[in-house]
Amino acid sequence: MKHTIKTLFLSLFVVAMFSCAETTSEKPNIVEQASVDEWVKLNRPNAKKFKDGMYISTLKEAEAGAEGINDGSWILLNYVGSNLQGDIYANRYEDVARRIFDQGVFSPRTHYTPQLVRVVKDSSGVTPGQYEALKTMKVGQEVELIMPSSVAYGDFGSGNAMFGFTWGYNGTVVINPNKPAIIRMVAMMSVRSITAYENKNVYDYAKANYAGVESERDTIAPNFYAEIDYSGATMSDTIKTGSSFKYKYVARTLDGFIIDTNYPDTALIEWNQAIAGTLGSYSETSGEIQAFKTIVATDTLRFGCKFNMVFTSKYGYGYRGDTDGATVIQPYTPLIFSIEILPKEVDEDKEE
Repeated sequence: MKHTIKTLFLSLFVVAMFSCAETTSEKPNIVEQASVDEWVKLNRPNAKKFKDGMYISTLKEAEAGAEGINDGSWILLNYVGSNLQGDIYANRYEDVARRIFDQGVFSPRTHYTPQLVRVVKDSSGVTPGQYEALKTMKVGQEVELIMPSSVAYGDFGSGNAMFGFTWGYNGTVVINPNKPAIIRMVAMMSVRSITAYENKNVYDYAKANYAGVESERDTIAPNFYAEIDYSGATMSDTIKTGSSFKYKYVARTLDGFIIDTNYPDTALIEWNQAIAGTLGSYSETSGEIQAFKTIVATDTLRFGCKFNMVFTSKYGYGYRGDTDGATVIQPYTPLIFSIEILPKEVDEDKEE
C-alpha cells in the first residue's frame, strides 16, 4: 500500500525534461550544428529551420478547425525521443516500449499515456526547443524536432542523475551532454484550466458508472463520488472518524489502468507479478491519501461493505503526483478505488 499512501514528488518526466540549456551558449556549437544540418539534409530535407538551429518537420497535419496551442495551456503530449542514430532515449508509447522489450525497457507497471505538460517558458515539462515549437502547433499535429543541445538537454544531457528517464519511459540510450536530440511529438488535447478539465472527467466517469449520480451535486464532497454495496455489511457496525479497519483494494486511473492492488490474483494477471497480498490497514494516523479520511468522515461506511470511489487529485496526489511507487502517477490525476472492508471480527494480525 506504500504507493497509495504517500504524497510525493512530481512525475519523472516533469523532472526529466527540465530546461537545461541555460548553461549552454545560445549559439549552437559549429560541429554539432553541422551534424544536425547533415541529418536533416539526408532525412528531412523539407524541414523548417528556426533561428536557434532547430528544425521542425510536420509528419501529420492537424484536422481542419483544430485548436491552436497557446502559451500557458495544459496539454497531453505524446512523444518518442531519439539520438541522430535512431536510438531511443525517451518514450510514452506502449507499442514502442514493447518493440524494445528484449532490452529491458518495457514495464507492465508503467502507464504508457501522454504526459501532462504546461506550455510555459522554462517549463519543467518540456525542453526549450519543444516550447518554441508547441507555440506554432495545433492539437493533433504531429511533428519531428531535430534539436541542437542548446535547445535540448544542454550541458547536462538526458542521462544526468537529476534528469534520468526511468520507470519504463526510458529508452536504450541517453543523450550525452552537448549532443543533439530528436523528438517526435503530438499534443492530444489543450485546455486552459486543468482543474475544470479534471473535475469534468471525474463527474463524467461517475455519472456513467455509479448508480444515483445524476448531477454534479450527487457527491460526498466536491468532485468526489462514491457508491457503496452494503450486501455483506453489518449495518450496526458504522465506521466513523477514529475507527480503524482492514481492507483489500484495487486502485486505477480513469482509463482503467491498475496502479496498485493487494489482490494477488489481480497482480499476477495484470503485471505477471507475485505479491504477498498484505491487507491494507486504515486508521487516523496510518497515512492514506485524503480520499480515505474524506469518505470515513461521512459515516456511510460499514464493516463488511464494499465501495467504489472516484475523485480528483485534490484527494489523491495533487499537483505533485507520485513517483515513489512502481507506477508513476502524473500530477492532477483523478483516481478510482474499489475497496472491500473486512468484517470487524477478522483478526487484526491476519493477512490474506
